[in-house]
Order: sequence, then structure tokens, then C-alpha cells
Amino acid sequence: MEKKRSVVAKSRYISKFFSSKRAQVTVFIILGIILLLTLVLVVILKSEIVTFKPEELSSLQKGSVEDYLTACISQLGEEALFKIGQQGGYLELSTSMSIDPRQSIRTSPVTQISIWAYGENVNIPALEDIKSRIDNHIRDNLRSCVFRFEPFVQQYSIVEKSPITVNTEIVENQVIFNVQWDLEIRNKAGEVIVQTVNHVANSNIKLKKVYDTAKLITKKEMAELKLEDITQDLLSLEHPEIPLSGMEFSCTQKEWDAKKVEENLRKMIRVNLRELQIKGTDIIEYPENLPYYKNHYLWDLGEGYVQPQVSASFLYDDYTEQPYYFNVAPRSGDKMQSNQVVGSDVLSSFCMQNWKFVYDLTYPLVVNVRDETTGYVFKFVLTVHLQKNFPDRKGVYTTQPLPELGTALTYDSKDFCDGARIPMTVKTYQKVENGYIGVYNREPLEGVNVSFTCLLYRCLIGNTEYDFLGKGDVAGLATNFPYCAGGILRGEKLGYKDDWQRVVTQANQEVELNLVPIVNLPLSRIKVVKHEFIDPQHIGPALPLDEEDYASLQITFDQKDWSSPNQSVENTDLPINLANKYASMMGSEHTHQSQIVVSPKVDPNLGASTLQLLAQADFTYDLKIDLFHGGEDQSSLLGGYHHAWTVSLDQLQNAHQITFHVLTKSQANDDEQLELMNNMDQDSLYVPTPEIT
Repeated sequence: MEKKRSVVAKSRYISKFFSSKRAQVTVFIILGIILLLTLVLVVILKSEIVTFKPEELSSLQKGSVEDYLTACISQLGEEALFKIGQQGGYLELSTSMSIDPRQSIRTSPVTQISIWAYGENVNIPALEDIKSRIDNHIRDNLRSCVFRFEPFVQQYSIVEKSPITVNTEIVENQVIFNVQWDLEIRNKAGEVIVQTVNHVANSNIKLKKVYDTAKLITKKEMAELKLEDITQDLLSLEHPEIPLSGMEFSCTQKEWDAKKVEENLRKMIRVNLRELQIKGTDIIEYPENLPYYKNHYLWDLGEGYVQPQVSASFLYDDYTEQPYYFNVAPRSGDKMQSNQVVGSDVLSSFCMQNWKFVYDLTYPLVVNVRDETTGYVFKFVLTVHLQKNFPDRKGVYTTQPLPELGTALTYDSKDFCDGARIPMTVKTYQKVENGYIGVYNREPLEGVNVSFTCLLYRCLIGNTEYDFLGKGDVAGLATNFPYCAGGILRGEKLGYKDDWQRVVTQANQEVELNLVPIVNLPLSRIKVVKHEFIDPQHIGPALPLDEEDYASLQITFDQKDWSSPNQSVENTDLPINLANKYASMMGSEHTHQSQIVVSPKVDPNLGASTLQLLAQADFTYDLKIDLFHGGEDQSSLLGGYHHAWTVSLDQLQNAHQITFHVLTKSQANDDEQLELMNNMDQDSLYVPTPEIT
């Protein structure tokens, strides 16, 4: 009994303890600690689960989306750079610019170039404005590039959590496209598989360097009137078909056709302005004792200008629309005549003709500034003005141009060419070489037209003959040349690539010219068709290009500088694109490269565009075709073709037309689009190779 009471007493004690207020508080504290520890444990476990969200378990899916976004940005950026280069800093010319001959010229049905300097007016687009145009182009077209693939949009839910912000950086050696766009991509279960904000793509085009050079050329022209000075010098050469002033003891009045004079002057400008060089680029340095050359055809843009990776060329042509004006006085209609002075009395038989003409001239000059590291070309236009035979940009005139006047004029200065006193020999050969298949053939080639150019002057040397001077199995000529410290000796013959050598004339020097036989395939004999590419088992039929489509077609053949006729690449079964890369690594340059643009908008029977193919042997080219759609709203890459293309000698000899096949995808998801862009080499195997008929 005693023990039982003790237990009851303890029970009452415990009950009393729990019934007290203080004991209750203690219990709740203990329970709270337990709940807090439980909550912390749940949070830790939850955070561990979030750390391994689906996007972490499907990084390939995320990577493909991000790669596609970058590809879209890169494509749009390159499109913008290309158009800006072709149109002098503008993606689209305003209506006023496009119809005003003082603001732009039209060089083709689809191409216009802005004029940076017209008369005294200078209109150089600011680099900041060019940056903004690139930004706008990417921003305005990126959404459609990403959302245009319906299968992707149907499979995923894409949520834009921010607007598109683009910040293009035009730095010294590249262009960087920075895009900020917060995208959240969910699967059908509502799970976030991708969330990405910042995207970056870049181009190796050195836009800043070519732009700075173009700007400096324009400023120097406005300050020095360099182009006008050269034009004035050409007018002062007293070309027999371009009279300026003179006299002649004759009783027969001299007469010139003003239209012919204009034609010859335009041809002379076309030939000579392309010889102008920029100091600081890769040029021939002239000796100090020839200051005329340095002062006239070696343009110094300033003490600090050195850009070995940039070059500039100056081209004049008869475009369909341009600011052009020509006038000469005095004249009677289209006839320019000398004044006749007749003696009297004792001198009645004395006659003299004298003349002095005044020219007004305005013409556009297209300046191409080229990034030699990428081949990127930036074009702009400067107008050139003479008034009353003198450089003057203050008063300018424009009229509609004359029709196309033919090929460049071959002219020479009688004094310069007749002063030839240095005996030299020129030998000419036909050279056929393909080291990959062991072909090497070099034999004498007669009938080559040899000319010698020394800046202002171009002398026709003559045609080479077989067995000249009884030398046997050799073709060439031996004659005297005028002295020139940096002349160009050129050989030309129909059906061959020109060959030229830079020559410092020296007595008894022997120069060899190797001309490579070619076949010129005109645009009218080239056809491009496209195939809808679903997968290797589903290839659509050949369809013609749409009205807004255009294809850029380029062939390249590279080979080593073979030290002996029998040398060849050890691994002759290399694919041609890898073999070309191998040859390039060994120090070669492009042996042959030709490019042409095919578009339904361009009449194939107009112009002189041709695709040059190497002849008299089998050749395998690296063929690359890019197919674009150039609508009013945007220009986009549709597809293309990239693979080796072997053309046999027999095929080329009987070729009437070549049909090129390209692949395209009108409907594609993100992964398929990436395959189209990145695996063009492999996908090209599934469309027909070029057909020669």
C-alpha cells in the first residue's frame, strides 16, 4: 500500500507540474524549437531540389536555344554590316536621298550608294548613327527570327519578360552585338527549362578602320581637291583626241567631234583613277628622285596614317543614274573647230590653226575601302568638279548621263613611249597546273598583247610571237622600254587570265608572264534552283528562285606553290575543302577565285558578269552558295550549298549551261535551323551536285 501511494503521489506531482503556467511556457518553447528545425530542414531540402531544375538536367536543350539566339543575332548583324558597306553607311536610303542625284547614285537596279561629298556639301554619316542603324535592324528583326518557327512555338511557351535592348560596339578590330532580352521558355508542363537574359555575337569585320579611312579620304579631298588635280592633269596631257590648246601651221581647219572628245575623256578618267594609291597601305614605294609620282598618285592622308590591313580603290563608270555634267566651249553644235589665221600680201600662202578650249566637268567616283583581313568592302561616293579647266567645287551641274560608251580607252603619251631606250625581253607562256592530281603543263603562248603602265602613261608594247628572233620553242618579244621605277608589265589574251609583273626597267632584263586558260561562263548560262529540305529522305523538287531571292555563288581553287612539276600533296584523298586548308597552312594564297550573284531581278543578258572556270584540266573547287531573300522588310539567309565540285575537262569543253542546286527550309524549329547553318557541308550531300549540260 505504501508503494502504491508513492506512485500516486508522484503522479499527482507531475500533474501539478504540468498544470503550472511556467511549465506550459516551457513546453511550448520546446515544441517551437522542434517546428523551427523541421521548417529549416524542409527549406534546405527544397533548395536542393531547385538546384537541380529541369534546365540543369537538359543543358543540351538550353544550349541549342541559346545557340539559335546567337545565330539569329549574328545573321542580322552581318546583314546590317553588308548593307551599310554597300550603301555608304545606310541600311535604307530615305526617299529624298534615293531620288536626289546630289545625295546618291544608283549602280544597279537594287543598289544605291550615298554621296559623302557633292560640290561644297559634305554629308558623312556619323559612326554613332551607323551603330544605331545596326541596333535598330537587330532589334526590329530578332523577334521574328526567333518566333518564326511554328513547331518550336507550339512545343514551348515563350515568355518575354523584358523588351529587346541592343548595344552594338564598333571597336578597333571587330563589331560586337550585345543584346539584352529576358526570355523564359517553359515546356507543356509549365516548367521553366530555359531562362536567359544576355546574348552576345560578334563579327571580325573591322568597320571602324574602314570607316575612319573613308572619313579621312573625304576630308582630305575637300581640303586638297586631290581628285580634281589628277583630272586636270589628265586634261593637260594633250591627248590627240582631247584638245586643250595648241597651234599648227596648216591651211586645213582642224575639227573634233564633241561627243567623241567626251567619250575619250571619260575613258581616260576610268583607266587612270584606278591607279591612285593611298600612302600607308601596301604599295610600291617610289624613289626620292621621282617626286611627281609621290605628289600625284601616292595620296598622303596624313603623317600618322598607317593601315596595312586596309586598302582603297577609286572607280569611275557610266552608271544609269549619276550626277554627271560635261560641257566644252567654244563649239558649234557637236563640232569643235580650230581658228584659222591667214596671211596677206607677201604672206598670203601662210596659214596657221590655233585652238583653246574650256571644259566644265562633274562626275562621281566610287571609293571602295576594303578590310583586307575579311574582304569586307565599304563603298561611298565623292563627286569631282572642274570649271573652266580648273578644280572648283563651288558651282556644280547635273544632267542625265550618256549611254554606255564601251571599254576603257587605250592611250599613250607619245613623248613618254617614244622615249623608250632600255632593251628588255618578255616571254609569254600558257600555264596549266593542278598539283593535287599531278598536272603541270607550261608551253610557249604567242599572240599575247603586252602593255607597260607607268602611272599616267600606258604604252602598247606589242604582241608576242613564236620563235621570235629565231630563238626556237619560245614565244616573246624583245624591244626597248621607257624608264619607270615602278611600272606594271601586263599580258592579255582572250580566253586567258591576265598576268602581270611589277617591273623596274633595267637593261637586258628578262620578264616571264604565265597566262592561265579559262572559260568565261556568262550569267545567262547560269541557273540556280532551290530544294525544300525536310530530312535526307524527304527532299523537295527543284524550284526556281522567287522574285526577291538572290544567290551569291563563289568558287575557290587553292594549291601549294609546287617546287617541281611532279610534286603533289601526300594525302591526295583529302576532301577538297580540307586540302585547300592544308595548302593554305603551307603558305599558299587563292590560286583562283571567282564570284557571281544570280537574281531573277537582274537581266542575264545585260552586263559583263561572268563566272571564270579554269580550263584544259580537271579541277575541284570549293563551291559555296549562300541563298538570301531580299524583301522590303528584311534580308534573310534562306539556305545554300557548300561542298567540293569537280569539273572535268570534257564537261567544260561542252558546257552550255550549269544548274546549281541549293537547299532551303521554309519551316524549321530551332535545332533544325542550327543544323542548316552549322552543318551545310553535310546537308549539301543530299541535294544534286551542279549539273553541266
